[in-house]
Amino acid sequence: MAGLDTVKIADCPSWEVNDSCTVAYVTMPATIPVQGILVMKCFAGTAYCGFSKSPMAPELIGVYPDMPIPGQTVTLTGKYLSDLTAINIGGEIDINLDDVKVSDEMDKVTFKMPDQIPSTSATGTIKLRTLGGVAELPFYRYDWILEDFDDHGTAQNWNWGTDVRGAWWDAASFTVEPASGGWIGFEAYAGWWDHNIQFNGKQAPAGIDASTPLTDLELRYEVYLPQMPDATCYTQITFMGGTVDRTDIADQYTGKTLVGEWMSVAIPLTKFGEGTYGDLVGAAPGDDGNFKIYHDFESREGVWFAVAYDNFRIYKIKHPGAGCLQQRRQHEREQPEGAVLRR
Repeated sequence: MAGLDTVKIADCPSWEVNDSCTVAYVTMPATIPVQGILVMKCFAGTAYCGFSKSPMAPELIGVYPDMPIPGQTVTLTGKYLSDLTAINIGGEIDINLDDVKVSDEMDKVTFKMPDQIPSTSATGTIKLRTLGGVAELPFYRYDWILEDFDDHGTAQNWNWGTDVRGAWWDAASFTVEPASGGWIGFEAYAGWWDHNIQFNGKQAPAGIDASTPLTDLELRYEVYLPQMPDATCYTQITFMGGTVDRTDIADQYTGKTLVGEWMSVAIPLTKFGEGTYGDLVGAAPGDDGNFKIYHDFESREGVWFAVAYDNFRIYKIKHPGAGCLQQRRQHEREQPEGAVLRR
């Protein structure tokens, strides 16, 4: 712990805090060590944050979406995401850095997914390289796919549905552009028994370790609205015997419902069951609709709607670290010392 075993290097000659008390501007001493810990002592407690004279190694925490459709915006989140030198997908696709945006806080990187998508022989990762090092996350993991309507899904016994369009089914009256291959869609006037598809005996993706806690996993998929429904429409998903009744048709990262653009949805697997991935999969019914897609509406009868889906998969999320260690001492009443450097 920095507060217990650090050695003071120097005082910072001055510091300034903005009006909202969210940013501190610290003047470093004349001689800056290669690395150390910045210690700020305040009335409410003491905060610590590591620093480095050279660029810090990047850290990636999240990617949204992890299986994007060409043209979809990809967002990488983390820390120290500056001084980019390369972004590579699957060992096959290099992103043009001229088209990449980095947030002022260096915690977010965005770019558009190119027309090319990784092949099945790709590494299944996205790598971000900076002057400080390399970080990576799972990306386009084909062994995590439940169903993408392009022959990468898991085995099933049979399926059936009503008002289904796209791959395997009748042609749709609407177009989905761009697309990454096959997809399924629905279009109909809402009623009591339609706008659904049921997969029986659908196997769970085998690329997830059975001991993985459900708190580390999400069911993700892409969704597309060719036009805004006449009433609010929800997706009902059944996965391995568990059902989530109402999921918004909206992008998981922005929270927005878009028309004519692919959106990414993420549902925690804890909403489908408890325990581990093996517990959920082991308790699933063998041939009784263990994967279903239904729709629900605020007004069920007579509502026209059209919607498309793609790339149903499991994703193992990365829980962010503590970052800069902050210790709050509620009863500490000493005068603030300001900022000092320690190691």
